[in-house]
Amino acid sequence: MSKNNKKTAAVRTAIVPGSFDPMTVGHLDVVKRALALFDRVAVAVMNNPEKEYMFTPAERLRIAELTVAGFERVFVISSDGLTAELYASLGACALVKGIRNGGELSYELMQADFNSQRPERCETIFLPASPGMRRISSTSVRRSIEKGRVPEKLLAPDAAVYIKSIAGKKAGKGKNNEE
Repeated sequence: MSKNNKKTAAVRTAIVPGSFDPMTVGHLDVVKRALALFDRVAVAVMNNPEKEYMFTPAERLRIAELTVAGFERVFVISSDGLTAELYASLGACALVKGIRNGGELSYELMQADFNSQRPERCETIFLPASPGMRRISSTSVRRSIEKGRVPEKLLAPDAAVYIKSIAGKKAGKGKNNEE
């Protein structure tokens, strides 16, 4: 086929949405695996005003940026809206969710059903957590920080440095809204 007759394939963008409070190496593993399937991956730091977070939206966004730094086809965005609306605005072809256990699968199936019934008709792909990542959670990271420890092995190196720089105001305070 000559150069002039080549068809340009559409760029396939996937979204990896989450609260990322904070983003862990488990989340990063899902992003890396999504990169093997899609042309671009959007890490969407979602903000729910009804939910309490340890890290502010700006801090969660920065942690995510530091976690995926160096991956050319990955970008980080923040959203206060519905995931389905973000899906449509980005022209995404899939939502990618990592699943560590049956409880998460049950919850994420409900979310996938909801998103598939929206006008945007989101397609959700579930990736089972890699064996070494199944016990890693943002909750365990937050618990360590509340006790004054930053669990570096559960975080990307630059994200761990950043969290250490802001962790003093987080230790012993439990979950906090924006400060």
